[in-house]
Order: sequence, then C-alpha cells, then structure tokens
Amino acid sequence: MKVIAVFDDKDYDENWSRFTRRAVRAVIIKNNRIALVKCEKEGYYKFPGGGIKNGESHLETLIRETSEETGLQIIPDSIKELGMIHEIRKSHYPREIFDQKSYYYFAEVEKEKGNAHPEQYEIDLGFKLEWTELDTAYKTNICLGKNYQEKFILREAEVLKLLLNKR
Repeated sequence: MKVIAVFDDKDYDENWSRFTRRAVRAVIIKNNRIALVKCEKEGYYKFPGGGIKNGESHLETLIRETSEETGLQIIPDSIKELGMIHEIRKSHYPREIFDQKSYYYFAEVEKEKGNAHPEQYEIDLGFKLEWTELDTAYKTNICLGKNYQEKFILREAEVLKLLLNKR
C-alpha cells in the first residue's frame, strides 16, 4: 500500500520495547460530504475504524469497526486502497515505543444505516457520525491539533488534506 506519510517524533530510545498496532480507517464520501466520527466532548473529527484483531483481515476489520462506530454498512466490493500512515513515538508507558500503521480505504455504504455499537469510552467522549465538508473537518483538526497532546488529530488532518488536494 502507498505510504501517505511517516510521523516519527524520534523522542524515544531504540532499545525500548515496542508496542505495535495496526488499524484500518474508512474514507466514505457521498454528495461532497465525508462520513466522520465527531468527538462532541473535544470537537475533533476522526475516520471510522480501529484496531485489527488477531486473525482478522483488513477488510473484516474495516467493515466491523465502521459498523460499530457509525452504524454504516460498507459494501465490500466498493473497497479500494487509499494509503497508509506510519506513526512512531514515545508511548504513554515508560520505556516503550508506540509504533502504529493506519491503513486507509475508500468505501461506499448501503443506503440504510444500522445501529452503532460504540464502546464505553466512545460514548463518554460523545462520538457521533457526522457527514461534513472536507475543509470543515480539516480546519477543525488543524486548529485543535496545534494544542492537543494526542497526535492522531494531525494524522487524520493529513489524510483530509490529501483528499482536499485530489478534488
């Protein structure tokens, strides 16, 4: 898969243990709007998706995570690769490197929306499906990302910028 970007903070020691995570994210665009998960509590946008479970394929994870977070049902035959972002930085845990690859896929969804099944932390943060303009989500994440400790907001902004530039 094409590499969109590598974010390596180089704020760690190579001898530390490494926590490796792989995730998939859905890029769903319809009628010039993009389906994103909006965090009502903190205001940022994120792509639907999440971590790949053992034995699960990228496509199985993409379909499961998108349904759980948004209720949207992906049409499997519509899935196409967009690219991957690799993040490497000091973990929240001592003497550990966080090493994550996020794989982004274009997808179309069924007209009928099912019920979302968010995890408790997603409920606590007020995660909600929002169909929004690309530039609105990009500007929001760039603005919040400047002062936000979690780097994923800027990762998501990078993909939004790529999509804006492709229009």
